[in-house]
Amino acid sequence: MTTALNSGILLESGTNEMELLTVFVGEQAFGMNVAKVQSIQQYDADRVTPLPDAPKGVAGMYLYRDKT
Repeated sequence: MTTALNSGILLESGTNEMELLTVFVGEQAFGMNVAKVQSIQQYDADRVTPLPDAPKGVAGMYLYRDKT
């Protein structure tokens, strides 16, 4: 993690600061609080199980650490 997070600066109340992990899905950007990220996994389509009647935007269930 970053020096700021390790030193606790971003954990102090009232700083109004947050570090973000930014990812792109297609051309749309998403940001997540880095303090909430536990791990980053490489996408593998072979580990996705399609779900019947799922909305168009849902690819399915992802097998993560041999658990769904």
